[in-house]
Amino acid sequence: MICFVVKPKLIGTCYGILGCSVNLAAVVLNPGIGRIHDKTDDYVWVEGSFIALCSLSLVLKYSLWRWDKNNRDGLL
Repeated sequence: MICFVVKPKLIGTCYGILGCSVNLAAVVLNPGIGRIHDKTDDYVWVEGSFIALCSLSLVLKYSLWRWDKNNRDGLL
């Protein structure tokens, strides 16, 4: 999907940023979820955290879809 969104000369940079983002998420989210579970002793808040992250992802994907539809005639 990155190939369709960014200019060809920036593809390597975007993949680098994506890799850093994935690694940062692995470093931050795993202990964060563990801390939520330790403080609440329940998986309800852990699942709520995952639902919140999924909701944020859906909002970002919808925003990208609308941007593509308005600016690039639905290329994606």
